[in-house]
Amino acid sequence: MAVTKSVGFAVDPPPIAAAPYGLINRITLQPDDGRWEGGVGFESLACAAKVELWDLCDDAGTVITDGTDNDRAVFGVSFGITVVDTCTSTFGSDFRDKAEGRVLNLLEAATQKAVESELKFGHVASIGTPAGRWLASAETSVVDSSGVSPMVAVALLEDAYAACSYGGGGMIHMTPGSAFGVWSVEKVDDVLFTSSGTPLILGAGYAPTGDEAAPWDGNWMFITGPAMVWLGEPQMYPESLDKAVTIATNDIRFKAERLAAVTFDGCCAFAVKVDLTKI
Repeated sequence: MAVTKSVGFAVDPPPIAAAPYGLINRITLQPDDGRWEGGVGFESLACAAKVELWDLCDDAGTVITDGTDNDRAVFGVSFGITVVDTCTSTFGSDFRDKAEGRVLNLLEAATQKAVESELKFGHVASIGTPAGRWLASAETSVVDSSGVSPMVAVALLEDAYAACSYGGGGMIHMTPGSAFGVWSVEKVDDVLFTSSGTPLILGAGYAPTGDEAAPWDGNWMFITGPAMVWLGEPQMYPESLDKAVTIATNDIRFKAERLAAVTFDGCCAFAVKVDLTKI
């Protein structure tokens, strides 16, 4: 909606930024070399792991972890993120720069939630060929669907991941509100960790909207292998100001876009339903 000039003195709006402790951080963000834009794929080392103990005098070993029968191929599809902003010109000398800055700032701030929403629901990953991985999918194993406290959910997920994997650490994905019920959280730079060292992703894009279909309705917490995010450079449209301005209303309409991709090591992926009334 355009902002009218008739209400008081025009000032800059409050600054906007992505929520802290979200999915885009120093752990997940990958270098942008452009080669990922057609999608990514890898074979999970965690899925390929087979660990066994054996005696020097006996070839028969005891298998501790065997992931050799799991699907090792993991794919991530690329997708576009678009932000459209319409504002009313104040005819100042810098109004073009301000209009461009508005939409670019909004794209930067909104990117994280968009990527989180894609990782949880697979809006694009679910229709890709081959399909990518997303959190709320049939490939994610449900540990508890009764609705437990966030603290219990973290404990259940960390134990499930420990039993499944070769012994490495996972990554927990939760709503921002769920973090209130998690104790013993440690902060290192821009990332939160559980007391056992598991990174916590507090995703605005993970919050339930009320439109989710069963069985993924309500508030869920997930644990996966490490997640990876790729972000392309923002692009502005249109390139010329005369194409962006509606003369009759003085409205300036710019669009900003970027490509992104997100996936995770899905060898071990688990979910627990959370009940925030049990905090």
